Amino acid sequence: MQRIIGVGCAVVGLALGVSLAACDRPAGSRAAADCPVCDCADSGSPQPQPQVAGPTPEADPQDPSSGPANPSASNDLSELVAAANRKMMHGDGPGCLADLDRVKALDPKYEVHLVMTRAQCEMLIGQCQAGKARVKQWYEREAAFTPELAARTAESIASMRCRGGDATDRDRLLVALQDLTDGAYMNKRDSAFCRDRVAIIVDLGPKVPPRDVEDTQITGGQQALFYTSAMCFARAGDCKQAYSSFRQFFPSEGLDAIADPKLRESTVRDAFDSTIVLCQPNP
Repeated sequence: MQRIIGVGCAVVGLALGVSLAACDRPAGSRAAADCPVCDCADSGSPQPQPQVAGPTPEADPQDPSSGPANPSASNDLSELVAAANRKMMHGDGPGCLADLDRVKALDPKYEVHLVMTRAQCEMLIGQCQAGKARVKQWYEREAAFTPELAARTAESIASMRCRGGDATDRDRLLVALQDLTDGAYMNKRDSAFCRDRVAIIVDLGPKVPPRDVEDTQITGGQQALFYTSAMCFARAGDCKQAYSSFRQFFPSEGLDAIADPKLRESTVRDAFDSTIVLCQPNP
């Protein structure tokens, strides 16, 4: 039974690790200009995914073409870029794009430095495919990613940003898996949030086959659903629903060999009590 739980937890970490790897590069590289250094230390538990905010413009005094000559205009650029990134992080796609368009009007040459921010804000307004294409091209051009790795990285970022619009079933499934993981390990959500994401995963999971054996974004998230969903409900303070979800999606491997229904139930209960620590009684 410990092996089953261990596999489920390891899969969650693996699914999250794909996007973390995208930012793991030496400081000072070209990619670092648009993607912050991530803390990818292996702590044994899922780590927050990179937020991929854009840079703040700084004109090179030796290069007159690197930014506006007017100090006031430079300050305006800095404020607009900071505002665009902040709006992106808060899910305000239209506001983010409006600020980026103002930056472009002030200094058209600086647009090249804001590709990642613009891509993510496009995702927020429902232009998921255009945003993913920008991200993929950026990683291929600036970070020398292979097309396959660039595409996976774009999907991972899209799972944090795509909202409706032209999102495919695969996009929607990845968003739901990412949201559920966020609620399980990072940000406390309410029970309805967890329930909605579980419903999407149950609905779309059978419709979105993995692309290949390495497509752990799809396979890993669903294999760990019993644990991730329970943790999301537990963090929300709904331990009754946490156990119900844990029981519903618990891997059948091992349980099928137990003929006694009471023993099967006690096996699942013991696994829940020993792993979903947020539902354990206070000492």
